[in-house]
Amino acid sequence: MNVFFLFLFSMNLSAVELIAHRGASAIAPENTLSAIRAAQNALCPFIEIDIHMTQDKKIVALHDLSVNRTTDGRGKISELTYDQIKILDAGSWFNKKFSAESIPLLSQVLDEIKGSSLIIEFKYGESEYPGITKKVVDLIRQKNLEKKVILKSFSRDVLKEFKTIAPQIPRLYVALLSNPFFSIDNGLKIGPITKVNDVNYYQVHQLFLTRSLIQKVHKLNKKIIVWGVNSKQKAKKFIDLGVDFIETDDPRLLD
Repeated sequence: MNVFFLFLFSMNLSAVELIAHRGASAIAPENTLSAIRAAQNALCPFIEIDIHMTQDKKIVALHDLSVNRTTDGRGKISELTYDQIKILDAGSWFNKKFSAESIPLLSQVLDEIKGSSLIIEFKYGESEYPGITKKVVDLIRQKNLEKKVILKSFSRDVLKEFKTIAPQIPRLYVALLSNPFFSIDNGLKIGPITKVNDVNYYQVHQLFLTRSLIQKVHKLNKKIIVWGVNSKQKAKKFIDLGVDFIETDDPRLLD
């Protein structure tokens, strides 16, 4: 790699921002406070987490519907109280040194956010967790973080709810794939993701993101995120294609 190429590559990097997927989930257990801190220590400008709601209506950061995969407990989040959840070991599955890690409340994550912005992915909306959208928005407002948060979902219904109750908070529509004929988000939809035009950002998996979709999004004066990128080679590919953000498990990816 010659000096001229390195110069051009560094120029491209300045136009791309990283999102730490589930926190710095290559460094620490996903969706934990350690993962949030690791992402901020790596100076990652954006951190993404997933949320669910407990039986007693507490909002917690976790990817799955159940605690089975990432803790030493068993059970569905919606059927457990936070007191039952907070005592679980949410770190040993990743590395024994994280054995004291627990599933955090969203409020704890928000309190950790300093230099970074937080992307909150609603894995499910009102159908699974009645009242969750308002509870999250109220919490964001209580902490005066409307300008530091982006609300994200695969669900068009959830995005519509966001627009109604919190139009000032940016919205992110994520899909597995999108082409001119159909999209796959939380189901199969007719037409490209850009049919949903009242959002600020679009996101598509790296296996399916194309230059033509990136260009179409940019013509709308909006930004696009690629997710599932965990190698320098893939990062370079999407930087060259013109993405605005790369979501990665490792925020040291472009060091």
